Amino acid sequence: GSLVLLAGPPGAGKTILATQIAFHLTNTGRRAMMLTALSEANAKLIAYLNGLDYFQPERIGESIQILNIQKLLTTEGLEATLAEIRGSLVEQRIDLLIIDSLRSLNALTNDPTGVQSFIFSLGSALFMVGCTTVLVEDQYTLDSNTTPEEAISDTILRLDVARAGRAAMRQLEIVKMRGANPLSGAHSFEITSTGLQVYPRLETLASEKEPPASDTRVGWGVPGLDALTHGGISAHNSTLVLGTAGIGKTTLGLQFVAHNVAQGERCLYLATHESAEELVQKAAGFGMHLQPAVDSGLLHFLEVPPGGTNIDRTMHAALSLTREHGVSRLVIDVINLLERDAAREGRFPDVLAALARFLRADGVTTLVMRVMTQIAGQELAFDGGPESPWTAIDNMVLMRPVELDGALNSVISVLKMRNSDHERSFHRINIGTDGLSVDGELTGLTGLLTGSARRTD
Repeated sequence: GSLVLLAGPPGAGKTILATQIAFHLTNTGRRAMMLTALSEANAKLIAYLNGLDYFQPERIGESIQILNIQKLLTTEGLEATLAEIRGSLVEQRIDLLIIDSLRSLNALTNDPTGVQSFIFSLGSALFMVGCTTVLVEDQYTLDSNTTPEEAISDTILRLDVARAGRAAMRQLEIVKMRGANPLSGAHSFEITSTGLQVYPRLETLASEKEPPASDTRVGWGVPGLDALTHGGISAHNSTLVLGTAGIGKTTLGLQFVAHNVAQGERCLYLATHESAEELVQKAAGFGMHLQPAVDSGLLHFLEVPPGGTNIDRTMHAALSLTREHGVSRLVIDVINLLERDAAREGRFPDVLAALARFLRADGVTTLVMRVMTQIAGQELAFDGGPESPWTAIDNMVLMRPVELDGALNSVISVLKMRNSDHERSFHRINIGTDGLSVDGELTGLTGLLTGSARRTD
């Protein structure tokens, strides 16, 4: 019975959303009517909808009526059109009416005041019979001047296309919703063959589950690293692995996955730079045969296209896969691209905290790989202060190259482990035919954090 204003610029996806709602409604046995006011709009509309999965042509003329009211408006006027529509809706027991669009009504009648009265009268009449009205408006702009349509609408949905450099990102915002408390702000959505897919901002969602209690440790699958962390990672914790390019982060992630699938744990590997085939092949080069785990469903890959990163879509996909497949181990390799996407809007700290909260509540132990661009220097290019986005992460491990006696060496150190003791010394990293291993403690050295080590003697 409510009046919904569906607004946004041309090409934002308003008609797709309106018709998607209509076809969804008819799946429940109810009926919808769509009124257009442009010449040949019906034929074009049906032709465009034909490529969408939800479109069922057999319902046109049955549970969904699409009527062009241009001739009725121009010959009979607004009042006669209103009476005709009201009669048809009652006679056919219509549950949803879509008017596409307000701009067309104004253009055909050249009577904005009359159109406003038409919409108000129609909305009031349909409320009495429980019919919901969706009014499409493609001249809507969010400003301080409230239009009559906004004032009488019970709900306002605004679709938009935001620009980030050359890339475009579609957004949906619930500007107004009487009698409800919708999630605030703009949320990402995409238009695919299935219609609109909306990804609510992760930080606006509340976790309904408490983290499961556990005092177990999760092994790294890396010789020597369990000893540095006094038995491995606490279950359900998140761990940030910081490292320069080529230091062995991906190898570590693959060993973590291989070790855990061997224990019967279900794993998900989120890859932003390499395909699943490349990662399986790389693991095989170190003697880790992951294909059987993929075939059996113990291991899943989620590939993120570098040119089309959308942190909302990716995080929702990762959470969906963990829940669908009962995943208990997750590797994100690497998070830099997703971090850059969220940083444009200053959202990354909130998104990361929300992700860590959801994963912990789902009982998932997580490794997050992050590339450090600075190889050497007096300061590390890493924000670890109280306002850092990484405060939500339980543990931190540093992998970096150091110069020692004119040669390049790779070292690892545990920077932080929440509620757990750990070794605080540097250890050498070796990568051989069996993958990555951690050797004994490097003693008698200083300056390792700068990348240029010196012997203390």
